[in-house]
Amino acid sequence: SGFRVVLIDLDPQRSATLMMGLGGERNLPNVHQLIVEDLPVSRSLTVLESNLAMIAGSELMAPAETWLASQMAREQILTKRLESLRADFVIMDTSPAFSLVNINALVYASEVWVPITTDYLALMGLKHFQETIGQVETELGHPLPIRYVIPTFYDDRPLNTGAIMDALQQKLGPENITTPIHSSVRVKEAASRKLTILDHDPRNRVAQDFQVLIQRIGKDSAS
Repeated sequence: SGFRVVLIDLDPQRSATLMMGLGGERNLPNVHQLIVEDLPVSRSLTVLESNLAMIAGSELMAPAETWLASQMAREQILTKRLESLRADFVIMDTSPAFSLVNINALVYASEVWVPITTDYLALMGLKHFQETIGQVETELGHPLPIRYVIPTFYDDRPLNTGAIMDALQQKLGPENITTPIHSSVRVKEAASRKLTILDHDPRNRVAQDFQVLIQRIGKDSAS
């Protein structure tokens, strides 16, 4: 849509990196080198498309926790490393764990987007995540609004799906809940081929769901 986007993979499992077709290359600059080795951000980026670049993930991000714990102002390190980064959107993919790496991401972030499956356990996980955000706001003085809650793998056939959507709206307000991203076997096919659903099957319902989400984010950013 013409926006300059940088994707940063902070999850040691590197799912975002693998989905972008990276991960097998040797000497690929990565987020561990950025954070721990202080590799300049300009050299940490891998350009994927004209408006899309990425800082690849690293399996070494799990042991990086020990290094972070020994640093001064440890919650601010990622923010310092990214000072010179310029983009319309910097999207960080984090692991679901409570960690210093994730705290660094939250301190750098200006808002939170929460993909969430429509089931009861996901609601419980959201509650714990909100508590973490509250700690960042209270103890570190960093306001961090939840901008979007994105229901994923959505299936409107189970009877409890509607109840879960109602619960999300009550907890976070209907204005924060986006159009759901439906479930489709075509998404799994796309993942196995390292393609987005927009490239694999642009007429698929899920591709249309993502187009609606992209349009909303673009409209909100312009307002």
